[in-house]
Amino acid sequence: MPKPVLFINPPRRHDGTRSLFNNATLTLASFLTRNGQPARTYSASGPDWKYKVAGWLKEHDPDFVAISCKWWDTLFGALQLAKFVKSVNPAIKCVMGGQTATSFASDIVAKTDFDAVIKGDGEQPLLDYVRGEPKSNIITSDGLDLPIQYVQSSSAPEDLRLLEDLTEIADPLLLKTVGHAAPYIWTGKGCRCACLFCGGSALGQKKLFGRKGYLYRPIDHVLRDIETLAPWSDNTVMFDFDPIADPAKADYYKELFDQMPDKKYHLFFYSWSLPSLEFVETLDEKFASVFLSLDAQCYSERLRKVLADKNQLKPFRPNADFETTVARIAQSPNMESGLYGIIGLAGEEQQDVQAAFDWTAKMVHEYGHVLSEVSVTPLSTEPGALLDRNPEKYGMVVCRKTFEDYVAFTGHQFYTSDGIHHAEYDPLLPHPYGVYSQAEHPGRVHQHYHQLREFIDQNMNQVHQARSADCLKFFTDRVGLKLQSRSRFYNPWTLISWGVRNALERGYPMLEVDAREAHILCPTVEVLKSAELDPPTEARLNGLQAAIANGFKVRILSTSDSVWGLWEELGAEVVRG
Repeated sequence: MPKPVLFINPPRRHDGTRSLFNNATLTLASFLTRNGQPARTYSASGPDWKYKVAGWLKEHDPDFVAISCKWWDTLFGALQLAKFVKSVNPAIKCVMGGQTATSFASDIVAKTDFDAVIKGDGEQPLLDYVRGEPKSNIITSDGLDLPIQYVQSSSAPEDLRLLEDLTEIADPLLLKTVGHAAPYIWTGKGCRCACLFCGGSALGQKKLFGRKGYLYRPIDHVLRDIETLAPWSDNTVMFDFDPIADPAKADYYKELFDQMPDKKYHLFFYSWSLPSLEFVETLDEKFASVFLSLDAQCYSERLRKVLADKNQLKPFRPNADFETTVARIAQSPNMESGLYGIIGLAGEEQQDVQAAFDWTAKMVHEYGHVLSEVSVTPLSTEPGALLDRNPEKYGMVVCRKTFEDYVAFTGHQFYTSDGIHHAEYDPLLPHPYGVYSQAEHPGRVHQHYHQLREFIDQNMNQVHQARSADCLKFFTDRVGLKLQSRSRFYNPWTLISWGVRNALERGYPMLEVDAREAHILCPTVEVLKSAELDPPTEARLNGLQAAIANGFKVRILSTSDSVWGLWEELGAEVVRG
């Protein structure tokens, strides 16, 4: 029997924090396993990630280690992981795949510890390489360079199917961690739009993957994947494939949802275009609870229209349409929404910045009870994006172009806890976003981003404090915390911890949580530590455990199907029924 191929998601930081498992590797490992090539998938996370990797290498003695680098922010971590693998066993072949890997394929095999890069879609090309029979989509350090010929399409849907028993390819703790974060369900690939900043746009897909259109997976395959992942996620799933109002596939999701049981699943849907009200109605009727994230693209209606008219953003929708949609979501107690926008787009003027302040304030104060997040992101460039190729055309300067530029930037981020949006703009450091307007100071967007982020947070806090006052009640012998179904999407672990803190500060001996009108999924202690990976999490857990051990009581009134994980482990009393 051949040795297994190890898929390892790279660390994002040197200490293993902020690591997000890319569950595309579950699909790749499934494909190899179904075709007779064993595979295992892991995540190099936590401060002991090198120790973990060394253990996996010792246990499996692999000939091949495959490392995902879909998005550019994992580039330096992927390089560090390969370097460590080679230090343990130089004979292991390290293979990189993903969008960023494809963008810099030649540089990676020439300048790093990687032996090969799979270009574009990777299932069959990786299998061929492992078997010693490379046929397409690959470049190697010994001079082999084969063009992209394997392109996933609707005619080969089996390639994207998960194994029915995921424990063949992944550790149960990893699967539980993926489930805690809501596992991503592949419904398709590709895009119809040509957003300036996106390397995964229609033109980026064509250049990097050879994909001339987009594909939808067969509905029966999607349903099978949902059933496979459901035991690890408490029936929670996530979709974000949204190729914008394809007339030929307008009923795809309706058909998918029609074949799913009513009110069984909890849904995260990241909609990159504004869905119809009929679609919102369908979600409300079908799912037990729904988080629907709406992509406004930018918070200035004027700029949104200007760029959409130039085909540099998705089709234009006015602010009023977003407000109507959020108002409909607010009608359901089981639905929540998020709103997303970018600051710093090409052509942005001061009036657009002011419009962002005005509209986000309006949305928070009118719909804060249903908006669990309002996010703003500064414009950042990606390899393969239109903006990356021809910035002058759009009046922009791109200062992160080459492979070395991305390595330097991600290397800086790898060794700092500040992340990409560090508080102070420093011209001596790599530009935090890699792009800025020709007519402006390079730090302008950085300044406005932090101002807008702080402004949104202040407004959201006001709403959440008022909301919290409604759910937190003080009695003579206890503090009461009332949770609704909508509370599911606020981290219930954080909410209940907040309730405990309020009780302890006021000298109350007990927190009573009424969750009889909510469905709650709380992770186990082990999963929470694996998923969040920060010292405050462990400190808070230790504090709660000590408080309960010293006599503080947490009593939870629950539905029969809620999962209380860590709270039961810490000693809370859970009354179901």
